[in-house]
Amino acid sequence: MQVLNVTATKSLKDQTIELTVSDPPTGKEIAMKRYVDIRGGISWPTPYAQAYFCILGQEVGHEESEGKRVLLAEHEDSSSYLDKFYERLIVVAAQMGCRKFYAAMPEDRQDCGYLNDFTQYARKQKSSVTLHDAEDADDFLLGLNRIRPGTHKGSLILPEDSLVREQLSSITAQDLEDKPGDKYNAINGLCHALGSFFRYPAVKRKPHRMSPPPNWRAF
Repeated sequence: MQVLNVTATKSLKDQTIELTVSDPPTGKEIAMKRYVDIRGGISWPTPYAQAYFCILGQEVGHEESEGKRVLLAEHEDSSSYLDKFYERLIVVAAQMGCRKFYAAMPEDRQDCGYLNDFTQYARKQKSSVTLHDAEDADDFLLGLNRIRPGTHKGSLILPEDSLVREQLSSITAQDLEDKPGDKYNAINGLCHALGSFFRYPAVKRKPHRMSPPPNWRAF
């Protein structure tokens, strides 16, 4: 998938995130995009699929309408060890202004070796990225039924050349019978990211204003 050439990330006073997109050959700024929130999803490696992450941004809507959710980046691991995957995740997350990723976790988070290893790696890299429980991680069908209406209505934008779109076009009803999350890593990762917006909707906040100092002359 072709990733936007984001050259600057800015957190605004209303806590929306502004991304500056530039033209790679010239470096000329071509767009400013604002998002209410940007979150990621991770699919851990299985015997059938490699590790995968994606980053999903919800655009700032107009008036009372909810902004579209757009797949900003994705990556499937092709290395033989996860440090390369973690490195790529941290770099792309910083570029896209994404600090939260959602992934499948055991009931006791201390039992998750991936969480332990990533946390240690991120600390060494001085990264602010954190991992959170994908609460519906065990319900692949629920995630799929959240994705499909969005793509049909145009409220969820998945680039034509994305791996997740390719997997969505090829999955069959028979594929859903035997642990589809182990095989369809891109769909699984997107389920986690999108599910977070269903569980914890992104809200545009009013800019915080400091109270004026008291007029000491009045005393």
